Amino acid sequence: MEAADVSKAQGATPALAAREGAVVGVSYSVKKFTGRVAASADRAEIDRSPSVADPTAYALDVGGAYNISRNIALTGGVKYKIEREQLATFRDQRRDSQAVYVGTAFKF
Repeated sequence: MEAADVSKAQGATPALAAREGAVVGVSYSVKKFTGRVAASADRAEIDRSPSVADPTAYALDVGGAYNISRNIALTGGVKYKIEREQLATFRDQRRDSQAVYVGTAFKF
C-alpha cells in the first residue's frame, strides 16, 4: 500500500509565512508483520528575509509492527529529521533530531 499527503498550514503569527509540506510513504504487510517507510518535507510557502527565515525540514521515518495476537501488536521505529536554516546560528550548528520509539497497539 502506498500513501501520500500534501498539507498547507497558516500560523497564528502573521509575521511568519504559511507552511507547506508533503509526505510520501509505503508499507508492506505479511501475516504477522507490517513494515513502513515514509519521507517528508516541510518549508515556508514564500521566501522571507534571513532574519525571520523559517527552516526547511526533511524527515525519514522507518517503522513496523509485529502482531502478537489478533488484537495486540508491538510497534516500533526510528525517525530522523534534518532542519536547514538560511541563517546559521553560532552556538549550535546541529539541526538534526533523532527518535526511537516502541509501543503497543490495541485493536478493538
